Amino acid sequence: MKTRVLFLCLALIFSGTQVFAQLSKKEKKEWKKKAKEYAKNPANFKTFVEAKQTAETQVSTLGTEVNKLKSSVSDKDA
Repeated sequence: MKTRVLFLCLALIFSGTQVFAQLSKKEKKEWKKKAKEYAKNPANFKTFVEAKQTAETQVSTLGTEVNKLKSSVSDKDA
């Protein structure tokens, strides 16, 4: 039963990502405008990339912390 629920959830997630993958014309124009702004001002782009890298590092650290907390909870339950 758990595997069926898991497969259903995965199917919904993957079908949902395909819907969001396509951009409307308005969204395309907005992203094109942002790309031009970053091309004109590399300092802003550098700041954006550095912020992204910092956020990815933080996500990784928090994921590790979550796993540690889950294992400590499972150890207490056992």
